[in-house]
Amino acid sequence: MVNVLILGSKEFPLGINNNFDKFSSGGMEVHAEELVNTLKKKHNIMVITRKFPSTKKFEKFRNVTVFRVPWVKGFFFRNPSFNFMSFLKALKLNFDVIICQDVIASFFGLILSKIKRKPFISVMLGTPSEQPQYNFLVKTGFKLVEGLIYSGADHVLSVKNKKYGAPSTFIGLGFDKSWFNLKKKKLGKNKILFAGRLIKVKSVDTLIKACVGLKNYELVILGDGPERVFLESLAKSLGVNAKFLGVYKPEQYKKHLADSSVYVLPSVSEGFPYSLLEAMSSKTRVVVSDIGLLDNSMAWVFKPESISGLEECIVSALSDKKSGKVSKAFKFLDEFSWESVSKKYNQVIQKVVEK
Repeated sequence: MVNVLILGSKEFPLGINNNFDKFSSGGMEVHAEELVNTLKKKHNIMVITRKFPSTKKFEKFRNVTVFRVPWVKGFFFRNPSFNFMSFLKALKLNFDVIICQDVIASFFGLILSKIKRKPFISVMLGTPSEQPQYNFLVKTGFKLVEGLIYSGADHVLSVKNKKYGAPSTFIGLGFDKSWFNLKKKKLGKNKILFAGRLIKVKSVDTLIKACVGLKNYELVILGDGPERVFLESLAKSLGVNAKFLGVYKPEQYKKHLADSSVYVLPSVSEGFPYSLLEAMSSKTRVVVSDIGLLDNSMAWVFKPESISGLEECIVSALSDKKSGKVSKAFKFLDEFSWESVSKKYNQVIQKVVEK
């Protein structure tokens, strides 16, 4: 069995945060937890994650060795501080291969791999250098770091079909397309749905502005975040029929998908969010920004931040009857099955260890 060290997951297992960090965990942590459950069937797994007040510094959790390290609170400090402390902890451990989730973890993973002379796999679920919440200097720094990682990793696993300096493989997040188990139903008006954190990178303001000229619709926004007050004010000032429903649970999201006409993902940068996969599994028409996630054969795609482009896509999706996009999107979910994902991970682990 291979000894695998996993870095970058800010909360393991999910649920231990208990709102200590106001910035909730996202798709990366969901992916990491399911990944661990899959890989531990064939390998010895070690995870370094954040220490919360009610958690232990070390424990064996469901046959996984978990180390927890201190970190500094704050949007710009929590990730770098956690990953730096993880790096210091990892220097004392013995392992055969490093798997790093995210750019900052991958940066420290690259250094760690050179010091320990062990192979390093970078899992790229997003691209920080493209995200609008960072200023020019921060984005430039991320771009330089991304370049180092892409060329220095033994292998890159990515949710986007891109070319990297290192050998790379497209990897799905891991998702069961039978997740949606309700019947679709129609409302008297068209329901447009968004689900996700209300932060700048999601570009929800573009969605609100695109709804100004629509008729017979209801915009439902699930999720919370620092942009919520601004977005609620924007919708009110523009006369947009929008409901902000706050934090949601999976079963609530299912019910909203059941009677939604269109799901919209207007982000300017993304990994491959579970909310999108879940919408595809419900056979809801999907409208997405052109950021390398889906093409026109499976979704209605518009230029990021284009209000008119998004409006046209929503109108087209609502009137579509025969394009076949929905069925193609549902079929594409086979690439995201955990069977497919775990097979790729195990192949790459074996390859870099034997290199």
